[in-house]
Amino acid sequence: MFVRDAKALCPHLVILPYDFEAYEEVADQFYDILHKHCRKVQAVSCDEAFLDVTYLEGVDIDMLASIVIQEIFETTGCTASAGIARNMLMARLATRTAKPNGQCNIPPKGYAF
Repeated sequence: MFVRDAKALCPHLVILPYDFEAYEEVADQFYDILHKHCRKVQAVSCDEAFLDVTYLEGVDIDMLASIVIQEIFETTGCTASAGIARNMLMARLATRTAKPNGQCNIPPKGYAF
């Protein structure tokens, strides 16, 4: 929601100052963690990304997601959610199910096209 819309709905809304530098620092830490665990990272925003882990053989993807989520929390103090699926659309849907602070894996046999 845009601030102007929020102010229209709630005229007494108090808006706190935005600390861009702190947010940028956490976003950098977030992406450093992702790149540490995966070489194919597609940024969506400063706090959202898709990881292509199809090249990783013999890796438990659920465990990898748990490790990344835990490392993000330990490093930044922020919780994270992970959606795991064969394509970006299904991963996004899995992430919706995983929020807040969880993970959801939609196995390949879990849907049909």
